[in-house]
Amino acid sequence: MWKVKEKPRGKKSKMRRAVDRTQNKTEKRRENIWNPKNLQKEVHAFGYDFYWKTYLIAILCMLLLFAAVGIFFRLEMVYIGIVAAVALLVLPILIRDMYRRMFEQRRFSDVTDYMEQMLYSFQKEHTVLRALQECYNAMPEGMMKHTVEKAIRYAQEGQAQTEAGALAEALQIIENKYECEKLHMVHEVLVSAESRGGDVDGSIELLIEDIEVWKRQVYQLQSKKKDCHADCIASIIVAALMCGADMYIMEVVKGMVYAGEDISIFRLLAVQISSFVFLLFCVFTFYRSNRKLTGDWLIKDRSAEEGVLKSYRYVMEFNEAKESKKSRLFALVFLVAAVPCYIWLAKWAVIPCILIAAFMLVQHRFSYDMCRKDVKAALYMAFPEWMMDMALLLQTNNVQVAIQKSISKAEKIMRGELLKLIERIKENPDDVQSYTTFCEKFDVPEIASCMKMLYAVSEAGSGNAKVQIENLVRHVQKFQERETEKKNEDISMKTRMICYYPIAATTCKMLVDMTAGTLLLFSVFQYGFS
Repeated sequence: MWKVKEKPRGKKSKMRRAVDRTQNKTEKRRENIWNPKNLQKEVHAFGYDFYWKTYLIAILCMLLLFAAVGIFFRLEMVYIGIVAAVALLVLPILIRDMYRRMFEQRRFSDVTDYMEQMLYSFQKEHTVLRALQECYNAMPEGMMKHTVEKAIRYAQEGQAQTEAGALAEALQIIENKYECEKLHMVHEVLVSAESRGGDVDGSIELLIEDIEVWKRQVYQLQSKKKDCHADCIASIIVAALMCGADMYIMEVVKGMVYAGEDISIFRLLAVQISSFVFLLFCVFTFYRSNRKLTGDWLIKDRSAEEGVLKSYRYVMEFNEAKESKKSRLFALVFLVAAVPCYIWLAKWAVIPCILIAAFMLVQHRFSYDMCRKDVKAALYMAFPEWMMDMALLLQTNNVQVAIQKSISKAEKIMRGELLKLIERIKENPDDVQSYTTFCEKFDVPEIASCMKMLYAVSEAGSGNAKVQIENLVRHVQKFQERETEKKNEDISMKTRMICYYPIAATTCKMLVDMTAGTLLLFSVFQYGFS
């Protein structure tokens, strides 16, 4: 029997245990990240070395930077000290995030390489354990190889703790280390293929193509985020130069008009405070932009899931008559409020009340359209993944059974619709409308098209089903790729919006500086002529 050579317990095993601890979602250590020892431990937990010398050099560089900026804006020492203190407070977070980004990139690369290698190895070996062994031999040293080693040991021992079996539990070790839905899908397909047998080359090819598309999209998104961060840094530099330039120009003009007592624009309290606030805002902008780069590459962002489910329920339970009655009541409140406004306040106050009342009459339609739009966007992201799962299930199941099995893994936004779909198919299995009425309230043409193709697969039986499934998946992959790119564009657009923060700050600062400088120049003119 194949065995993995036992690794000696030493420095590497300590590092591995530290890396393991990073997967725990606790914030205990992060509360004390400003302690250099804890920062060093956290960076080490990401698999990198961080030395005191590096930290001291970073602090020195930051102090020199803000000293130079303070001299450029001619800030008083108290303001320079506060800005530098805030920057030093943020520095440990920036350092941790820098190493975390490298860690997340490495994890993503490990997972994608592992999945591709496992699929190719399974095509060759036809057993999961042998595929794991070949995958282990092909991997470089690192966290993934160590995790695969643990999975192989567990599978070889054969002591299952659940009904799933030792092999599934061994693969669960890898899934627990790398939380990724696609990884779970790959393992599920391989375990199912080994237990049932049959030709799974089609499923494996579909998975490989899906992984390649996913990998390309994730790297493109991260590249766009980096470009946006670089643009943000450039925006901050240009904004600082512009804010400084306008003060120096006014200082030169003042010197040309009056060369007597030293009255500097830079020393005005309003200018000092505007420069101080501007620099703090620049630190915040840089921090905000840097944080946008940091995140888990493998786990989906589910922060808006509850909001989408609430919108879905609102659309499905929407009662036009009931909601219209509520809107009329809200409108009546503002119409009644217009009367005292007309009597005791002013006639112009009646206009806002009437406008708000007019909006309240149709606010339920606005709410309905907004909720419907939110659900539609969520379906564009959830439906392709469900169809990919369906394509894999249809390799060994008929349409009705595949739909039933897919419910547990489908997005929450789709589960209610899938249950209704099963009921319609049971009642009218030969009616195409049982399929085409799927999510009909949200008017997604691509979904209707895919459901027609799914109906065609159910009618084709075993004869032409494989070809139709492949056509279906090709269609879904293009659909998924297009929608993911659209979502990535939205994400990069929101990230790029941070670049406009320094522009807004520059406008406000220059307005304050120009006002203070103009008043000073007027006083200088008056003093000079008198």
